[in-house]
Amino acid sequence: CKSKWRNLKGAFLQVQFIKSTSGLTWSDADGVGVSPENQSVWNELVRSHPAAKPFANKGFIHFATIDEMM
Repeated sequence: CKSKWRNLKGAFLQVQFIKSTSGLTWSDADGVGVSPENQSVWNELVRSHPAAKPFANKGFIHFATIDEMM
């Protein structure tokens, strides 16, 4: 349980960072939706926060639930 919570919380914090500071759009179902137009912004974000990389085109469906818990 402890490691599962740690992983979920880590993913939540990465998504929260992406939503609040990147200026990129976010969908809980599809993630950032990196396209050629915003690829350079995404590359800079991933360079500074490598843990955000999985969320380029993959969402985090548990965001709202964990947000309520936090």
